[in-house]
Amino acid sequence: MYSLKITTLVSLLAVLVFLGLGVWFFETRVLPVSAPSTVNDFSYDVQSAARSGDYNTALQGYQALVTSPTTTPDELARAARSIATAQYAISGNVNDLISNIPTLKSIVANTQVSANLRASVLNVIIGMYSISGEDPTMLSAIFDGAPYNSFWDPSDKNGSIDNLWQYSMSLSPTSRAAIALADSQSKRALYRTSLNSAQKAAAISSAETYLAQAQTLLASELQAPGNYADSVQYSVYVQVRAATVGRLAIVAGQPYAGEYRQVYDNLFTTFASSTAMQGAGSAVAHWNYATALLLVDNDVSSAQQQLALALQANALAT
Repeated sequence: MYSLKITTLVSLLAVLVFLGLGVWFFETRVLPVSAPSTVNDFSYDVQSAARSGDYNTALQGYQALVTSPTTTPDELARAARSIATAQYAISGNVNDLISNIPTLKSIVANTQVSANLRASVLNVIIGMYSISGEDPTMLSAIFDGAPYNSFWDPSDKNGSIDNLWQYSMSLSPTSRAAIALADSQSKRALYRTSLNSAQKAAAISSAETYLAQAQTLLASELQAPGNYADSVQYSVYVQVRAATVGRLAIVAGQPYAGEYRQVYDNLFTTFASSTAMQGAGSAVAHWNYATALLLVDNDVSSAQQQLALALQANALAT
C-alpha cells in the first residue's frame, strides 16, 4: 500500500511550495527565438517576438494588426493569443491578465476564426488562472458570462476547470487540452482515495484515452506552421505528459511502469537545452519523478536524489 508514501511525498511538496515553487504550469517564460516564418502573415512575427521575450515589440505588432484593414480574423486571433500574457509579464499586475479576457472570449465565440485557433485561445484563457498564481479574481473573470458560467461548479473547482478543457476539445481537439484532461484523470485515480474500484478504473481508462489522443494530436501540431515546438504550450505539454505517465505507472502498472524512467530521462535532456523549461518547472518535474520512483519501484535512493534536484532547481528559480 502506498498511502503512507504519498503522505510523505505530499509533505515534501509542501516544503517546496513554502520555499517558493508556486504554480508553474503556465508561467510565462522566455523561449528561444523562432526561425522567421515562411508564411506571409505578420501575426507569426508577433508570435515570434512574444516567444523570445520581446514583449513590447509583440504588443506593438498586435496593435498594428488591430488597426490594419487587411488583417484577417485568424491573423488577429493568432496575434491576440501570442500577446495574451505579455503585459502581465512586464507588469506582474493580474489586472493586465483580466483585461484581456473579454477580447480573448470574443475570439473564441467568433465562428469566422478557424476552430483550432478558437480552441487554442480558450486554452490560453484557462491557463491564465495558473499564471496569476491561482488568484480568485482571475477565476471569477474566466467563468464570467455565457457559456463559461455554465461550466462552473462551486463545489468542484478542479472539475470546473476540466469542464473548460472539455469545451476546448469540443471546439477543436488539441494536444494541450487532451493532456490536461489526462493529467486530471491520472491525479484523480492516484489521489482521490474515496473512489471505489470501478470509479478508479474509469479514471485510469479515461487518462489512458486522453494520453493517447494527445500524442496523436501533437504529431500533427508539430508539422503545422508556427514552430509549435518553441511554444510555452509545448513546454507545458511535455512536462505534463511525463507526470501523467508517472502516475499511470503507479496506478495502472504496465506498460507505463516500464516507460516512465525513459520518459523522464528524455524530459530532463530537453530541460538541459531549453531556457523555456528550467527553474520551477524543472523542480516540479523532479518531484513528480521522485514520486514515481518511490511508488512504482520503491527506489528510495533514486527518489531522494530527485528530491534533492527538485530543491536545487527551486533554489535557482527563486
